[in-house]
Amino acid sequence: MSLRARLILSFGSIIIIMLITSGLTIRNLTRINAEIASIDCTWIPVATSIQDTNALLFSARGDLSAITTLHDLKEIESYNTHMAGLLRRIGESKKLFAAALEGMPPSDRKRAIEGINDQINAQSAQFAGMRKELLAFIKAGKNEEAARLLADSRA
Repeated sequence: MSLRARLILSFGSIIIIMLITSGLTIRNLTRINAEIASIDCTWIPVATSIQDTNALLFSARGDLSAITTLHDLKEIESYNTHMAGLLRRIGESKKLFAAALEGMPPSDRKRAIEGINDQINAQSAQFAGMRKELLAFIKAGKNEEAARLLADSRA
């Protein structure tokens, strides 16, 4: 076999190998792009709604702590109104979360996120019930009992 034929075969082989690896790379990049689109459409809205709901729950918890120190009825009503708004926003956030969760394909991640949803529902129900009890204690002037109730709920 002549040198010319060997060179042509060598360069031809290199070109074929490059075309195959380029094709594989394009196929993999297309898969990655589809996965990114899936994450963007399903997982990011769920993650942001979880974050928003948790932030609202922590804010509600802080307001419950702050209200235990109050004695003025106007301030108590102001906090009560604020907490009612927070609980309303938590409810709206939970609805957005549920809508985003419905759009997710079934998977282990979805089951884990459904577990988080159950925890959020339990916490928001706990805060709503605790708010009523705390307000009853505080309006009766029993701030120490209210603080103890709040402390016991953390255990």
